[in-house]
Order: sequence, then structure tokens, then C-alpha cells
Amino acid sequence: MQPFRIDTSPLTAPVTAEDKHRYRAHRSSTATRIFTALGASMIPIVVALVALMVIRTVFGSLPTAILLGIAAVALGLAALLFVGVFRGGPSRIQKLKFAERNGFVFHQNEPPQRLRGVLFGTGGSRTNHNVFQMHDNVRLGSYSYTTGSGKSRTTHHWRYVEVPLPRNMPNLVLDSKDNDGLFGTNLPVRLSRSQQIELEGDFNESFALFAPQGYGVDVRYVLPPDTMALLIDNLSTFDLEFIDDRLMIITTGSWDVHDDAPWRFAEWVVNVLHPHIVDRTDRYVDDRAAQMATPAHGQQTNQSFHERGTVSSSGKRLKRSFPVVSVVFFVVIAAVVSPPLLLS
Repeated sequence: MQPFRIDTSPLTAPVTAEDKHRYRAHRSSTATRIFTALGASMIPIVVALVALMVIRTVFGSLPTAILLGIAAVALGLAALLFVGVFRGGPSRIQKLKFAERNGFVFHQNEPPQRLRGVLFGTGGSRTNHNVFQMHDNVRLGSYSYTTGSGKSRTTHHWRYVEVPLPRNMPNLVLDSKDNDGLFGTNLPVRLSRSQQIELEGDFNESFALFAPQGYGVDVRYVLPPDTMALLIDNLSTFDLEFIDDRLMIITTGSWDVHDDAPWRFAEWVVNVLHPHIVDRTDRYVDDRAAQMATPAHGQQTNQSFHERGTVSSSGKRLKRSFPVVSVVFFVVIAAVVSPPLLLS
């Protein structure tokens, strides 16, 4: 069987008039693009006006030449943003051509609710965009969500690859230690430490592994030494989660789909990782689910549980914890900083 290969040439090829005509149903209307571009171009103008107000408040007045210089820079940035956003239409056509060339299905936007896992249930204004459904139903996409409000509002960008599994699995999270921050995990939720499992060898230096309590033997079945080595060598900067019938591979930032790197990574996932993980999970059985079933016809009911890949309720989702360390840190900082401010 020939290895899976992705032709990325349509992502950099110029968009022709014929392309625009062929994909006209997928293009945004001119009016929509104009309004979007105008909205984007207002950002540097607004920033410049606020800056001028602050400067005037602090310094009183500035020479006309400096004021004109600030205005010129703001207008120049506004013009660049307008042109860049307005001409962004060809990018979508390139992605459509790319998907068609490789037999993919491209979704500019997909409902974020279809995604599951520790990353996809927090924040607001969730978007699931630039999604490519590839060979064997492996999906590559970008995801974002917001936290906070007002001046503290923050948009978080993540990229993911979704790998389908042949059956449901216990909820396992492999939290990469390479992308941790000052307060530990970069994941938006904290998992209870009572669920953390340490495996043999160097695996614990690359990942913090969380599994439902009592699933230690199951973890070692799904992650034998050769699988652990594969993950350490190729995915140490990614967080991974087995959830239901899929494996989610996630990390911060959005995919630059016009770059070659995401597609070389996707080739590796389809050619190497997917068949390897399928082989490890295809015969997995959660004996707890079968034991909890009430057999109606002897062993037949238990066998049906094995075929469907049913997981017991205790293994379907990991328990979360409260970020005590972060809260204590901020309380201590507040206690140190507040008294001088109150006395001043």
C-alpha cells in the first residue's frame, strides 16, 4: 500500500479568474469583504486616537509634525489592513482547491460543539475553523475561545489533530511537560492529582499521565513501551487525550495551513500514528462495563459490550480539581502589594 502523501501546491499557486468563477459560490460577497476590511482598518486609527488623548493629557501638547507623523502611521497601517483583509478571498479558494486535489473535505467553520476533551469545554466565543477532513477521517483544524471581559478579555488559540479510534476508550490525558508554564500545565483545566499515573522509563519526563482511578492496568495495555517511545520521539510538545472514540492531539497556536509543516505532520499521523494507535486500541475491552451488564443470553450480552467498546461510567471522564497553587500565589502577591498602596 502506497504511503499517504499530500500535495500542497494549490496552497501557494496563484488564484486565476477561472478559479474565482469556479468557486464563486464559496466566496464572500464584495459587500461583506468591504465591511470586514473597514472594521479591521479602524483598529490602528482607534489606537492612535487613544494614544493622542493620553499624550495630550500627560504632556499638554506636541509639535504638529509629531502629531501628523502619528496620524500618517495610523492611516498607513489602516490601509494595509484594509487591503490585506479585502484581498483575503483568494486564500479560501486556495484551501478549496487544495482540499479537492487531495480528496479532503474543507470546512471554513464547523460547530465547536462536536469537539470533546479538556480543551473544548471552557471559555466563550468558541470557534472551530479551517478544518480539513482527511484520509481515514483524520481531521486537522484550529480552535479558539475567549476568557475574561473588558480590558482583561483574552483570546486563546489552539491547533489540533483528531484521530478516530475503532472503539470507545477510557478518558486518558497526556499533559506535555515541554509546554508547561509558570504554574504547571498550559491546559485550561486542572485534573485531580489522585488520577496521575507514572509509567516506566523516561515517559514521565515528557508527559504527566492522568487516568481514571483503577485503570492503571488498562493504561499499560494501551501504552506499551513501543507506543511510549513513539509519543516521546514525535509528540513531546503536544498534549494528547483519549476521549470516547477519538484521540485528540492539541497544542497552542493556530495552524498556518499555507505552510508545508502542518501537512508533513498530518502525513506522519495518517501513515504512522493512526495505524499504530488503532492496533493498540482495536482489541481493548473494559471488563468493568461487561461485568456491570446483566446478561440476557449467557455470554452473548458480554460479547456485545466487547464489540461496541463500552466503557464504564467511572472511566468515561477524568475528575477535575481547583487550581489551589495559583490562587495562593495571587493571594500572597495581593497581601504583599496591598498594604503599601493603602498606606500611600
